[in-house]
Amino acid sequence: MRLALALVLLTACGDKETTFDNIVPGGGGGGTTGSRPDAPTSDGADASTTISGHVCLLLTNQQTLTSCATTGAGNLTVTLGTATAMTADDGAFTLTRPASTTGLNYLVTGTNLKTSLVPFSSTITSLPAINTADYEAMTVANNTANPGTTSGALFVQIKRGTSIVTGATVESQPAADAVVLYDGTTSATWTTTATSTYGVAWLSSISATSTTLTVTSNSTPTMFANIPLQNGAITYVFAEIP
Repeated sequence: MRLALALVLLTACGDKETTFDNIVPGGGGGGTTGSRPDAPTSDGADASTTISGHVCLLLTNQQTLTSCATTGAGNLTVTLGTATAMTADDGAFTLTRPASTTGLNYLVTGTNLKTSLVPFSSTITSLPAINTADYEAMTVANNTANPGTTSGALFVQIKRGTSIVTGATVESQPAADAVVLYDGTTSATWTTTATSTYGVAWLSSISATSTTLTVTSNSTPTMFANIPLQNGAITYVFAEIP
């Protein structure tokens, strides 16, 4: 199932379906259209009146986007449309499912936390988040920008099916305000070459409310359009390519 991106909802390659309500396939450039970002875990509760998930507080290696703290993620606010919920100490939450989830984004906010933006998907229940101090330390260590009042940041993890894609590069339109970085050996050590062990690209500042990504792997470009951005926040994208 192929379509285009986000951090949440549409269709992906093969037999697996990921539904992303608010990302629209890109076009042009002679490349392919990307699958909507794939989800780390499956909700499996589309018909339910509630949505359960957890906030994945990234405390050790932030490059993984999936290595979650087991404690210390409590009292964070998760918002989806008009629905809100507070997290338990392990980051778990349950909120009322909005009547329509089309075009909605999860927002995760809290004291000393960089706001997370994750486009809604019925298959995404793990919402990454980073402490403000840890994120700022990453920007200092890598001499890159920190999103502020006029820009947002973006992390994108690239997969082909369930496999991490190494050696991929990412461009954005509009272009990022700083060089695109890729996962390296530690959270403090990113590179400027291409994705590595975790398949993650970091665009630390984009001055726009949305962007289109072009992911290139083995000389083949795949486009992901209408990725939402928010000033001062971090958008997380799980992108599946053909």
